[in-house]
Amino acid sequence: MKNFIICLTGLFLILSPACSKKAPEKIDIGTVENSIYSNKYFGFALDLSKDWQIQENQTIQMMRERGKKLLSGDDKNMQAALDLGDLSTVNLLLATRHPMGAEVAFNPNVAIVAEKIDPISGVLSGKDYLASVVEILNMSDIEVSFDGNFRSMNFGGLDFDNMGVVMTYQDKSISQEYFAAIIKSYALCIIISYTSEDQHQALYDLLQTLKFR
Repeated sequence: MKNFIICLTGLFLILSPACSKKAPEKIDIGTVENSIYSNKYFGFALDLSKDWQIQENQTIQMMRERGKKLLSGDDKNMQAALDLGDLSTVNLLLATRHPMGAEVAFNPNVAIVAEKIDPISGVLSGKDYLASVVEILNMSDIEVSFDGNFRSMNFGGLDFDNMGVVMTYQDKSISQEYFAAIIKSYALCIIISYTSEDQHQALYDLLQTLKFR
């Protein structure tokens, strides 16, 4: 179960549906001080003070690679496309409710990713970006159920487009919600992963601490 969870969690770190083929310019990946994650480039802060565990880049990269393998399987073309996506994606934050490796059925988490958008991709809004994410998910061997609706939600003064999906692999399911907005030619995407309503509420409570300037 743990390997499945790590791989599925890693999936949201490698989805690159509208990526630029060029490496993004150097941007602020953010800092953490007194449990507050701040990002000057995108102009926001998130309060992680209530027992959220911030994961190091090494852990994020491990999950990213496992997610790529699970998504691509034996498809070399898919693997090449995902490798290309590495050039345009910046992993800003991964925070989990419990330490990695904790003996829990599922470790709810939030990830924040920025992806440089190709100007000719046709992606002009968060909704466009999320529609492309659905296409990529449907190309994998993982059963994906999309709730069929795009919604608009506001966190911290910024409007996001939102969708929900349920991923099922080997009879195990994880619910995710994606929130996307276009900022400075990037898709800023927040993804929460959970398996219960209590976990879902805790993640929403966390997102309520977002502040955009």
